[in-house]
Amino acid sequence: MKKTVLLTVLIILIAITACSHKKNQAADIALTLQGINWENNNLDYINFDTILLSMSVMGSFYSEFSYYFNEDSLVVTNKSLNTYNIVEFENPVSWLRVEHYSNDSIQLIPLNEGAKELFGYFENLTFYNPEVIERYSYYVEKDSFCLSKINEAKRMIANDSMVVHIYTDYRFRIEKEFIELLKENGLLYKDMGMAPDHDVPRNCFRETMDYYLNKKYGEYFIDSLMKVADTLMLKNNLSNFIDSDFCDKRPYSSISRDGYSIDIEVDIPIRSKKITYPYSDNHVNIVMPEMHISFKIDSTGVVSDFQKGYFDYEADWNKQFEMELYQAAIDIIKNDSTWVPGIILNTKVNTTHEIRVKFELSKHIVSRQSALWTGMGTPENPYQISNPTKLQLLADNVDAGFKYEDTYFVITADLDLSGYKNRNGGAGWNPIGKYYSSFSGHIDGCGKKIKNLYINRPEENYIGLFGFTGFGSTIKNLCLENISVKGGDCVGGLVGHSESKITSCYTTGSVSGGSKVGGLAGGFVGYDDKVSIDSCYSTCAVTGLTDAIGGLVGLCGYGDTSGNGGSISNSYSTGKITGNGSYTGGLVGYSGGAKISSCYSRSTVMGYSFADPLVGYNYKGEIIDCQAFGHVPLVIAPNSKSLDVTK
Repeated sequence: MKKTVLLTVLIILIAITACSHKKNQAADIALTLQGINWENNNLDYINFDTILLSMSVMGSFYSEFSYYFNEDSLVVTNKSLNTYNIVEFENPVSWLRVEHYSNDSIQLIPLNEGAKELFGYFENLTFYNPEVIERYSYYVEKDSFCLSKINEAKRMIANDSMVVHIYTDYRFRIEKEFIELLKENGLLYKDMGMAPDHDVPRNCFRETMDYYLNKKYGEYFIDSLMKVADTLMLKNNLSNFIDSDFCDKRPYSSISRDGYSIDIEVDIPIRSKKITYPYSDNHVNIVMPEMHISFKIDSTGVVSDFQKGYFDYEADWNKQFEMELYQAAIDIIKNDSTWVPGIILNTKVNTTHEIRVKFELSKHIVSRQSALWTGMGTPENPYQISNPTKLQLLADNVDAGFKYEDTYFVITADLDLSGYKNRNGGAGWNPIGKYYSSFSGHIDGCGKKIKNLYINRPEENYIGLFGFTGFGSTIKNLCLENISVKGGDCVGGLVGHSESKITSCYTTGSVSGGSKVGGLAGGFVGYDDKVSIDSCYSTCAVTGLTDAIGGLVGLCGYGDTSGNGGSISNSYSTGKITGNGSYTGGLVGYSGGAKISSCYSRSTVMGYSFADPLVGYNYKGEIIDCQAFGHVPLVIAPNSKSLDVTK
């Protein structure tokens, strides 16, 4: 190694001195340095932790050196240089003699060619660095403790006392029988408790014991004792109930394949709880109550002796239903499922078992709040919404986790929502459906008008009368007039994010947001012909801060490349459309694989790149028999060249 590389060693001062000390004097210094006699002859399997020094290599990589003593010599092995292929050593082991050690320096004498190669043929090396010395002393202390435990283990072994160490969380079900077998073989047992999840501390006593146990009895001796103990345990406990965690195969049932948890629907008006995670982009989860229940399962699969454990009620409202939920869970576990018993050594056994029950609302339940609606929610007898309170009830219930799949609603009167303008701290209307709990039912406006919708939620996404509608839902004959809707991304007058079939609806007023903003729908995700817009229009003024801004729809299809991004037909827009980014269109801002037919736009469009009076950008979609009567004036984008997209 070149001298220039050696200079990077942490503050190495090279001193040329005469080596006049005798071998026994060096040995005395080594003993003083350690305070113990290492005698590493038959402990080669132990890797001591000591870091002697660190040095920078080429200014970026760092090398650490470890050591052990052999008689009066210090053996240094390089741990990382070869890993990076920076230096190829002919002999990566260096033999050195500790010539002197003090609080601020270590003096070493190279003894072999490996040491001379590593340290550049210097006859004398002195390392001056208090930090290195402190680190060296710290690890010396650790290794000294380790060696004391090694010696303690060797003394016990010399007296025919050998100890087997076991972490009891290692599926250890045969403790009693195993200990008896150890005693029969003259061995002691040490319960190590639960193994740490990480950073398991070194146990030099155990390492030494394990080494000599394997050396004396063979590598698989302890495993063979465990197998014998397993057989004895099974024989001794066939009539008892064994913890199911000790089974080779845990019990399971038709309603719980993993054996740990089940989900059950109950006709009890429980409520969900909304949890927001501020450190994860305000991600929201809807959680329902859970209960831990223990019981016994005999070797024939019969369950009995139920015990209620921890009840996580989530919402305070659910406390009142604790015993009802417990009984409902017992009925399901006992009567509505077939249990397969646990198995040990291919034998069915009696077990004690615990399971976590997650409760969900039955899709057929009529909540207490739903009693405000007339009807049954069926196609023949839909729920009737006759005033703003009943419409807001729908928003509240969907927000709480009711998605209303296969449930039908009708609006039976004109609704004036102006009374909600100052609600929710000035945010106005609470949209029906969120991305974590979408509205998935069917609603028919029956041509009734919903007037004066006001929403001011610029920091929230999925904003509209409906915030998020799920796949398979339908909205028809809904008329929104004089609306004022402001949100973040995915903002529409009728729907923020739609996976619905929308028919014969219209909006008038104004809509604004960030990206994916439309007069009728902000984000329109198409999968097949069930996701569509037909016979709809918007006269709204639409404004977007960034991309995908449209008079009717901001974005549709989500960039679908199969040409199957849903459809828009027999629809139009006439409002003023303003986009401050890319993809601004009179009818649609961005179409990804959607089919657009028999539509037109009379909108005036203001946009920067990809602005068009009909569709701002069409990616692998179809536009059939459509017209645009509006125009796109010349726009100069900030910090860019003029872009003339006039049609």
